[in-house]
Amino acid sequence: MVGTGNLLAIAIAMALSSVPITATIVILLSPQRRRSSLPFLAGWVLILGVVPLAAAAGILAMPLSRRERSQFAAATEIVVGAALVIGAILTWRRSRSRAPTLGGRLDRLGSYGPAASFGIALLMGVRPKAMLLGIAAGLALGAQSPTSDRSALALALYIAVSASTVAVPIACHARFATLHGAATGDLA
Repeated sequence: MVGTGNLLAIAIAMALSSVPITATIVILLSPQRRRSSLPFLAGWVLILGVVPLAAAAGILAMPLSRRERSQFAAATEIVVGAALVIGAILTWRRSRSRAPTLGGRLDRLGSYGPAASFGIALLMGVRPKAMLLGIAAGLALGAQSPTSDRSALALALYIAVSASTVAVPIACHARFATLHGAATGDLA
């Protein structure tokens, strides 16, 4: 049986992904931060739950015994891991051949409203790296007993750890903005 330690490693990899961290920083430094940060967080948390649940549902829908399901999940996780390594190598090789630029998309990210920020978070969850990590998490969940409280707790742990690098800065900003607003009388 695939343990929660495997799921925790996948969650840490997702949490350390630079794209959502960078997007969070850009949103929190933008003039739209109060309107856009919480919808961005909501979209990110939603997609972090949807992708693994879909992958877990897929493996559970297969007519396999629990042992076969666990073996299938392990073999598929190896394929997902290989795809992540290949993607990392390709990204590293491409980054060596050209100078890094922020680009206009990143600059515009800070000017988007709540609905667009929510949608951008959802789109970030379907990037190849995020999809592969989400599928791996779903496979780890699907290899467990589908009705167990342990699976629900494992999914909650995965989402909490994966979202932490987005949630903590946004929550801190929201809390300190509220405190600052109360102290200065500016709660807008």
